[in-house]
Amino acid sequence: MNQTDAARLLRLISSAYPRFFRDTSQEQAQEMALVWANLLPDKELSEMTVAARVFIRSDTSGFPPTIGQLMALLPPDKDELGENEAWALVRSAISRSRYNAREEFEKLPQMVQKCLGGHELLTDYAEMDVGQLETVVASGFKRNYRDEAAKAREKRKLPPRLQGLYGAGESTDGLPEPKEAEKTSSEKVVPMPEELKEKLSHLLREKENADE
Repeated sequence: MNQTDAARLLRLISSAYPRFFRDTSQEQAQEMALVWANLLPDKELSEMTVAARVFIRSDTSGFPPTIGQLMALLPPDKDELGENEAWALVRSAISRSRYNAREEFEKLPQMVQKCLGGHELLTDYAEMDVGQLETVVASGFKRNYRDEAAKAREKRKLPPRLQGLYGAGESTDGLPEPKEAEKTSSEKVVPMPEELKEKLSHLLREKENADE
């Protein structure tokens, strides 16, 4: 979207919310169009116009939309998979990964690969109990995938020149190793509170004194 496109979009919005733009000068209108164009260089006028019309038709607040509100109304990426679709691909890859894990991993979409972390897990998961695979592992993967999909959607809202900075420095760890997935809550060690330690030591000293 260029400045001319942005100006056309803003004219549509101003026509629906005239009292907010009544005192806007031509110079201010040009500045607004420039700002919107700079923030939406990778968006088409047609898709932003559709989003604006959807907003205007459903708006009950009486306030014009912000860029972020319009971005939230854009349809999701056509190539984005749902979490169940993504897990189905992983499950299929696991079934063929006893000897071909690397090849199967490379066939998966990039976001799915990021959630897994590496092809080695496919081999390990191929040896796991099916029941555990469909519960513990599936649940962990879908949770990771939901998080990554949400981050991807937020990233797409940014101008292209800023997208490379989004999420910089975040951990890219994948799913836990199978041995970690097999751990139960009973195996976790909870440290004894200091107050309880002191009381226990006091009781032991009293017992020792009584025995003497």
